[in-house]
Amino acid sequence: MKVIDFLFRFLDRYLGIPLVYLVHFFRSKHPFPQQIRTIGVIQKTGLGELVIATGLLEDLKRHWRQARIVLFTGSVNYELGQLLSTVDKVVALPSKRPFQAIRLLREQSPDILIDLGQWSRYDALLAAASGARYTIGFKTPGQLRHYLYDAAALHSDKIHELENFRALFRLLGPGSVSLPNISLKSGLSITELPAGTPQSAPYVVFHLWVPQRQRQWSLERWKKLAAHFNSRGLSVILTGSKSEHSLIRDFLTECRGADAIILDGSTDNLLDTLRWLAHARLVISISNGIMHLAAALEVPVIGLHGPTSPRRWGPIGRRTTSVQSCYPGSGYLNLGIEQNRANLRLPCMEAITVEQVIEAAEPYMVDLPAPKGT
Repeated sequence: MKVIDFLFRFLDRYLGIPLVYLVHFFRSKHPFPQQIRTIGVIQKTGLGELVIATGLLEDLKRHWRQARIVLFTGSVNYELGQLLSTVDKVVALPSKRPFQAIRLLREQSPDILIDLGQWSRYDALLAAASGARYTIGFKTPGQLRHYLYDAAALHSDKIHELENFRALFRLLGPGSVSLPNISLKSGLSITELPAGTPQSAPYVVFHLWVPQRQRQWSLERWKKLAAHFNSRGLSVILTGSKSEHSLIRDFLTECRGADAIILDGSTDNLLDTLRWLAHARLVISISNGIMHLAAALEVPVIGLHGPTSPRRWGPIGRRTTSVQSCYPGSGYLNLGIEQNRANLRLPCMEAITVEQVIEAAEPYMVDLPAPKGT
């Protein structure tokens, strides 16, 4: 997968930039449409980014009640899009078949197309070929992709991604004010407990893994954290994708003091995942989509940030806490694609201690017994 990702980014830059200039040479800017019947939104890069964009989708629906909202996703966030009440139609765009992706875009005939992608020239080229009457996207420093949009907002590395998304919305006229939230389609509910939920004790959810190793926390520290919550009378549930089941089982085998339940966090049972998160006493996660999902559900969340910065990618919600590494140079990730070798070697996550996380969790545990042995 890493080789495929590297090849895509290589081609996206060294083939994509010349193509952007070529298409820009033959393309003229379009005026803002007088009548808006369909608004398309492209967000295909990740689950967390789509969660952050849910407030934007809600504001689009509120300001253009008669317009149809079409969400164009990738494979990783398609199922979440299917659950959202603010979306009228969800279309998954194939990442390796550009002509099929263009056909799918043109079939929806968007009057306005908003591209939430931050760096990919591929997404900008899709937007230009979509047949949309008006396109909006980011002018991201160093990415040379903004020439293909009718209007572009500066993407800043100094503000949270939510504020960057709101900058795009302002190009349409009204402001966006809604926070990320998971508003489900009619007939769907997360109020009931999923099968297997512990009935005798509340539980804490841990999310341990992401593909980028520099964002992962020590397994030994997760085990100590699990033992601490067990001593407070809490069960521990581990979330993870199908590919991480073996890692979860190994963790449970070695973690003698943990009472954990394996939860498959794949998109096949995303609704059940939402239910598990919604009923959790606390969610502790490295910076990823699960962290943002829990925050949008207004569950107490602690986000662990090493290479990422809470200023850029922290959880957003009424009950969220970010633990930022104090190691010099931490928080260097902006778009998530940075490959600076010196930064990759920084032990950012190692500077986060178990004691720091326990201290951050204490405000959510005040009604529980003190840890055993204290």
